[in-house]
Amino acid sequence: MDDTCTDVFLFVVIGYPQFNYGRLGRCGCLISIIDISYLGNSYSRLARHQEVYMFPSSRLLTPGDITRLTQGIKECHRMKLLKLRAARVSRDELCAVDSTSRSAYGSSLADIRWGHNKEGMPLEQTDEVVVYTLKQHMPIYYRMFPGNIPDSRTMDVITTDIDHAEFPDVIFITDRGYMSNKVLEDFILKDRRAIMAVKVSQKIPLEKIRAFGQFGAKPDEMEFDAENKVYYKQYGIDYEVKTQTGTKKADRLKLNLFFDPTVRGEKVMSTEMKLQGQMKALTEIRAAGEPAPEARISVRSTTCSKWKWTPMAGLSPLHPTTTSSTRPSSQQGSLPA
Repeated sequence: MDDTCTDVFLFVVIGYPQFNYGRLGRCGCLISIIDISYLGNSYSRLARHQEVYMFPSSRLLTPGDITRLTQGIKECHRMKLLKLRAARVSRDELCAVDSTSRSAYGSSLADIRWGHNKEGMPLEQTDEVVVYTLKQHMPIYYRMFPGNIPDSRTMDVITTDIDHAEFPDVIFITDRGYMSNKVLEDFILKDRRAIMAVKVSQKIPLEKIRAFGQFGAKPDEMEFDAENKVYYKQYGIDYEVKTQTGTKKADRLKLNLFFDPTVRGEKVMSTEMKLQGQMKALTEIRAAGEPAPEARISVRSTTCSKWKWTPMAGLSPLHPTTTSSTRPSSQQGSLPA
């Protein structure tokens, strides 16, 4: 552990007599707690492991000791860590922003909320965000958020904390979950720099994609990057943000579109396989005279929610007692037109 980390972590144990026995002793306690977590064991087993294995701390750390130690870490201590890390970050540093959801089954954490994880499963969870430098892979920011807050709504809190910690002008790199019109306009107003992935369904990229029209192997307007093996096209975007005193124009706002024909071919093949599998399943249902699944379930299973569905002869609906006045025919068992 370097001196910067040591300085910020060691002072949190001051005030507890049982830990007040020297700089190296307090540092050993903290490193021992970290070591047991990397071994995949519970903190409650640390004292038992210390009797068998060698740990940096010579003192047996009971669960009560660990609780008192970790509860002593307050918000002021976290901000001090950020300020110490800010001194090690240079201007124009590339900093990635990433988050993960952690399922929680207790009730002791105030941030536990019902949310959806990356697989779309509803769970009680918390969201943990970390910002780290790409050059040194050094974490410079950490915060826990309630599990029901989208990533885009956490960006304002992240940038505010980093400003309070007096970080230099860093460049943020985020995935598309952090991108929204509010975040974009906030970055423009505060002259922040960022490289952000966007959803193709958003207005600006969608207009550019639709302008390509129908194409074969690739859009004619795109150029080829031989090193990364992708086609790309860059646009200069004129974007103005309205304020109470007027408007502010974005400075050097660029949109980069990338096209990978290999990925496109794989997606087309995957869609064809799902179509053939569904055709086979519905044909077997018709031959057996069984009820057909609802159309909305079949559409969701093929991830093609904009297809037009028409009734298919020989297939009875899943709910034969439902009349056409309460269930449209387009939601009955059918095959894609």
